[in-house]
Amino acid sequence: MPPRKYATGTLNFAHTFPEKGKFIGIVTVKNEHGQIYVSQFAFAVGQPVGKTVAIYGMMGAAGLAAVYGLWHYGGKKKPAAVPKKLA
Repeated sequence: MPPRKYATGTLNFAHTFPEKGKFIGIVTVKNEHGQIYVSQFAFAVGQPVGKTVAIYGMMGAAGLAAVYGLWHYGGKKKPAAVPKKLA
């Protein structure tokens, strides 16, 4: 798209991809001070939903396992019991 100022800071557009696949989007912006920012992001077109859900499910399960492990094994250790003296 040709460069221009967007009052809301948002740009919307539609594109029809001729084939399925994995792609990389690149957005380059230049502010009024001449600074240039580049953002890159990966996305997929026409990929099966089941595959994506399975990947996110595995990542979620791994995250939950990590949180549980830190909570269960990473807590403070209880001090050792001090034996009572016999009188």
